[in-house]
Amino acid sequence: MIAFIALFFIVSGPTEWGTDSNIKLISAVVFGIGYVVFFFVQSKGKKAKKNERDYLIELKSSNATLIVILIYVFLLCISIFVYYENDGSVPVSWMWFIAYTSVFLTYIINSGIYLWYEKRIDGSGKH
Repeated sequence: MIAFIALFFIVSGPTEWGTDSNIKLISAVVFGIGYVVFFFVQSKGKKAKKNERDYLIELKSSNATLIVILIYVFLLCISIFVYYENDGSVPVSWMWFIAYTSVFLTYIINSGIYLWYEKRIDGSGKH
């Protein structure tokens, strides 16, 4: 995500990013490498059997992640609109930014919240 944000803001900027096909390709490669590494790490992880506690933690972390991502997308869209309101149009590259960062943040936030719930919930499923 840090590499993507650097490519988006530092290398080309929001107004030029959408027209630069090389930057879009590099961003897609960075995104693809992240997915490959993620799935590799997932496949090498231990395959423990899940119980009701694990499913409860997954449910709670998924619900919390959904709320956080919805708030993020809403606030980012409103902020972009307000920033470009007087220009009459928003650079289309912001759509790429919202899409990529939403996916990145979903993985990061879901993992963090899962770990937080796992630490808080004892074996009986109670806090």
